[in-house]
Amino acid sequence: MAAEANSSPSSSSSCRDRRWKYDVYLSCSDDDMPRSFTDPLDVALTGQGIRTFRFRNGEASNSPVIFLKAIENSRFSILVLSRKYAHSIRCLNELEKIVECRKGMGQAVLAVYFDVDPAEKVSNWSAALLVVPSLPGWHVRDRYKAQNIELIVKVLRAELRSSLPISLHEWNSKLLEKKKSDAVKMIIQGLNDNEKRIFLDIVCFFKGMEKKRVEEILDCDGCCPCSAIEVLIENSLVTILDNKVMMDRFIQETGQEIVSAESLGERGKQSRLWLTDDILDVLRNNKVTVEGIDIHFPELKEAQWNEEAFSNMPCLRFLRIHGLYMTEGPIHLSNALTFLEWCGYPGKVLPQSFQPEELRELNLCSSKIERPWAGKMLKFINVSYSRELSSTPDFSGTPNLQRLDFEGCLNLVEIDPSIALLRRLIFLSFKECTSLESLPSPIAMESLEVFILSGCSNIKKFPEFVVPMDHLLELYLDKTAIEKLPLSIGHLTALTLLKLKDCKNLRCLPSNIHKLESLKIVDVSGCSKLRKLPESLGSISCLERLDAGGTSIIDVSPSIFLLKILEALSLRGCKGILRLQLPPVSSLTLLNLSDCNLQQGTIPTDIGCLASLVSLDLSKNSFDRVPTGTSQLTKLQGLNVESCKNLESMPELSSNIDFSVGSAGRSSHERLSCPSNFFRMGDSCLNFVNCSKLAGNQDCNNAFTMLRRFLKGNPCPGKKFETIIPGKELPQYFSYQREGSVVSMSLPQNWYTDKCMGYAVCAVVGFRRYRPANSLGKLRHEAFGTTHGLGCEVKCSKSDIPGLHPFLRCSQELSQIESDHLWISFVSCENFSTEWKNCCRHPEFSFQPYGAGLAVKKSGVRLIYQQDIEDRKLIITQSKGSASPCAIVQQSDSLQEIGGTISNSKVDDAALDNVHLSKKCRN
Repeated sequence: MAAEANSSPSSSSSCRDRRWKYDVYLSCSDDDMPRSFTDPLDVALTGQGIRTFRFRNGEASNSPVIFLKAIENSRFSILVLSRKYAHSIRCLNELEKIVECRKGMGQAVLAVYFDVDPAEKVSNWSAALLVVPSLPGWHVRDRYKAQNIELIVKVLRAELRSSLPISLHEWNSKLLEKKKSDAVKMIIQGLNDNEKRIFLDIVCFFKGMEKKRVEEILDCDGCCPCSAIEVLIENSLVTILDNKVMMDRFIQETGQEIVSAESLGERGKQSRLWLTDDILDVLRNNKVTVEGIDIHFPELKEAQWNEEAFSNMPCLRFLRIHGLYMTEGPIHLSNALTFLEWCGYPGKVLPQSFQPEELRELNLCSSKIERPWAGKMLKFINVSYSRELSSTPDFSGTPNLQRLDFEGCLNLVEIDPSIALLRRLIFLSFKECTSLESLPSPIAMESLEVFILSGCSNIKKFPEFVVPMDHLLELYLDKTAIEKLPLSIGHLTALTLLKLKDCKNLRCLPSNIHKLESLKIVDVSGCSKLRKLPESLGSISCLERLDAGGTSIIDVSPSIFLLKILEALSLRGCKGILRLQLPPVSSLTLLNLSDCNLQQGTIPTDIGCLASLVSLDLSKNSFDRVPTGTSQLTKLQGLNVESCKNLESMPELSSNIDFSVGSAGRSSHERLSCPSNFFRMGDSCLNFVNCSKLAGNQDCNNAFTMLRRFLKGNPCPGKKFETIIPGKELPQYFSYQREGSVVSMSLPQNWYTDKCMGYAVCAVVGFRRYRPANSLGKLRHEAFGTTHGLGCEVKCSKSDIPGLHPFLRCSQELSQIESDHLWISFVSCENFSTEWKNCCRHPEFSFQPYGAGLAVKKSGVRLIYQQDIEDRKLIITQSKGSASPCAIVQQSDSLQEIGGTISNSKVDDAALDNVHLSKKCRN
């Protein structure tokens, strides 16, 4: 927020000398301004003795003469600019008067931009508004309303109480400086010592960190953080966004200035160090005493340092080091440390002189430590991925431990029995401790909530529970060697998740599993020796998800389908199923029966009784037709029949279905009869990987004709279409084509019309030397078995355009592909962003492979208009010169021929009702 006014001497003098009736005139629209902002702002101003005038609906004093006179008699005017501000004649009249007073009388004008951007909205208003975009101000969103109101009031109060003469040019910079410094410092000075200490710690170390994690660290320091953080929030010094502690940049800078001022200009003498040069200077020269050090290098960096560096830091309570390589560990560490986090700690042991009686958290992940220290005040120990660690310490003197993390300690073989008696322990992980063979037994950790043994491949026996474990919520035993679970597992009455995935030796589940009355998720997928699910499993009333994929079960107990709130059931890869009963389950929304070797008749026709089913996966099976009962699934949105190589026909399906049909590999049939409403469904994916008979330009034309029928079927707004088919040439109807992975378009000014349906992209993709990606990050989708991806990003003026962008998910099956394939994808104009429709005339389409082995050889793009699908002849353009289909749209209702015409497509409209697709694929 800031003020701006005319800087002429005469108006400045008039502004200072005049006696004002009001301090503030508040101009805002009542049409779209929530009272939760304007009313509190009005009350807050008045409560501080700031005389405020504001238009109020329904009041008798709302004569235009009165409020225009009030503007003249106000020292400040605050414009609360919302989206409908310019729709109000009264607001425009006010604004005209405010601008007049600003120019003629030097009145100060303050702007609050409420959910509008000055460049986006204000610049399009009338001439009286032309001065408004130049006014600095707040950009207010709902989540910041309280903070902004408080800051507005504090700055105005300080300004109004000042008796110093202010030149109108100085006014703006002075208010800006107050916003950045004085107002913040005033609030900070009002904090007590504990609140100020926590505020400065957040400034230097914790901005952007999860709120819960910040509270844990500060609690280690005995700071009582919860109430202090609430005070900081109330004073607008910090905010919580997505559960993270955030802070405005100028507030952080002000806090850092306060800390830096402690050094009196000498490097490293302040209480907290966060700048790399300061920290390295301190480590080399061992010359100062500090309270906190935080150093982080994105990449590993070697540092030369004095091993005595910490010997003269008796007040050091916070030490966090990441990405710093040192050959030797420190000789000394401060006994005042409450928090020690040193990723890659170089020493085998902690210093002998180190007696951290105050230490609450010890984090030495990926270190060379051989045996961690365990003190009585410790709450958290993390030595994950410390490969030299072979045994744990004695925990009998550490009664306050809440979290222990030994994940990835590959040489850990011995666990001290005292660990089983840690009654305050909440989290315990031995994930991927592959040398560990046994656990202390029995277990009496009555506060334990999460217990992780995932990947402990040598653990064959799970310990007994001797006391009720009514806090344990999650138990991870996946990829262990256990053969059975103890009956004492019935004590885990609060358990919500039981993960036994890939326990290759597990033969059965305990008969008393029904005692786990809170269980919501059971995962026994990949337990290849498991032949039966216990009948009692059907008695767990809370069970929501059951994954038994890849097991050896041959019969699904009817009791499973009596679970009242079961939402997801997966039996994928259960090739031995002989009988499948599907009693009505009103809650089931996802059913995965893929790769179960289901023959014709195995799936009961009464599958339609699953009234709530949303997603049905029948891929990789051997039936030749989908049961007619699927047509009764009125809520079904996704049906996958990819790689059903004997499939010949489909029943009529709901038009809301996202339908995926594919033919990856060899097939015994040449013809697939799809439902007549196939192209009136939702998202459609046609996968013809390795179907070599479909290669060639004519079949590429067929693919585009299928897209045309999809669009002609009036799909739901925003739905997509994509197909992948063998081919090494781009269809000629893609009017913009380029070699490589980037293609651009040049569009006329009014290219976007109501006849624009969307755009189609295509790419020739090579799959040679294809191998799985290490990570796809957010692009990974386990339900699709995704190992690779090909995305298409759209940019305008080198900036990303938001909205839905095409993305091809590639599964492991594509590892056998040798030939090039053509990918075509359509994005509806319903997914176009504002930038697309109004601003962008030169979009750039960039195809980005994710994972090794994928290469984009050619790329193309085309805008699609209604004329393209309505005409029997698909008239096309080619990227010659500057001609484009868009340039012609303005001249005629139909596209004129520029480059060529597809006039003899062999796939006509009638044939597409029974999608005639050659599916004899090469070996």
